[in-house]
Amino acid sequence: MALYPVYHTYCSADFLRNTLAGSAYSSGWTQDADTILAMIERASRMVDSYVGDQTFGPTTETRLYDLGGSQPWYMGNGTLRSDPRPTRSNALSLQTYDYRASVVPLDRWLVSATTVTAYADTARTTNSVLVEGIAEDYLLEPYNTSPKWRLKLNEDTTLAFGAGQQVLSILGTWGWQNITTPASTLSAAITSATATTLTVAAAGNHGAGTTIVVDSEQMYCTSRSGTTLTVRRGVNGTTAATHLTAAAVSMVEYPSDVKMATADLARMQYRDRDMGVVDTIGGGGQGSITRSSSEMSSTLSTLDHYRVARDSAGLVF
Repeated sequence: MALYPVYHTYCSADFLRNTLAGSAYSSGWTQDADTILAMIERASRMVDSYVGDQTFGPTTETRLYDLGGSQPWYMGNGTLRSDPRPTRSNALSLQTYDYRASVVPLDRWLVSATTVTAYADTARTTNSVLVEGIAEDYLLEPYNTSPKWRLKLNEDTTLAFGAGQQVLSILGTWGWQNITTPASTLSAAITSATATTLTVAAAGNHGAGTTIVVDSEQMYCTSRSGTTLTVRRGVNGTTAATHLTAAAVSMVEYPSDVKMATADLARMQYRDRDMGVVDTIGGGGQGSITRSSSEMSSTLSTLDHYRVARDSAGLVF
């Protein structure tokens, strides 16, 4: 996971209430607020774990990579690098040499790279800043879809990867996607970077369990009372700042199947809280509720296509 807590919850508390009770009844449901928030947060982290400790919302972070090899422009088989891919054998001498030059598999989904820095060696005293582009230094793959999970040097670049520990630094926006939708505006300025409440012009859908964006700052909403939101400031690698009245407030969006799977997982937790250690509530006939041993795994399996994206990372065909 990221180097800091991830505040992306893939369905809101209101969405889970609607799932459990229906929209006609959930509006009057004010109990269990802390419990429901904890359940959707836990369900979201279960989803992250299932797809390989990834996240579906944007986080800003610098990630560091070790590179090895006897030549500075090779990734190679450095003694400190674990790489399961085979090397190519020389048929005459039976010696192996590296054919994976210039390709770095990324351990996280990457939305976009801001700054890519290559250091000459572990000492990190000499570096080059690489520029993305077909006529520049590196490319991100796959070319036509997002997220990205490979970084490859352009064959015409004059720059190179070094060999050693933490010799490649990538500052970027990581996650499956970075999509927001307009939600409201600030009805009053946020004059302090430490303030934990804000007022919006319209409450909309951004309640407990949602991540909102004001200017470039992400905030995680833990509760809502009318148009007043209680938030955690500067989350997911962003920086808390002041904001002007009428600043746009957007809400981070997640894939619909991830949202629904999270709600289903949280629903199971809510049901299991009432059921305790028994597998069936009721007499076992019509109207009873039975816990299915495979329900959770079946729900998670609906996200298998994201695991394919993860497992493909770093493979060069």
